[in-house]
Amino acid sequence: MRVQQRDIVELNYELPNGKFKTHPALIISNSNVLETEDSFMQ
Repeated sequence: MRVQQRDIVELNYELPNGKFKTHPALIISNSNVLETEDSFMQ
């Protein structure tokens, strides 16, 4: 899935009890940062 800056995506976050819950997340980075840093953070 290709995403762009300011997109809203749904990610699975792990809760303290070990279960996962889907939650919206805003993409604040862009492809230039990804190419420079070579990483993706949630």
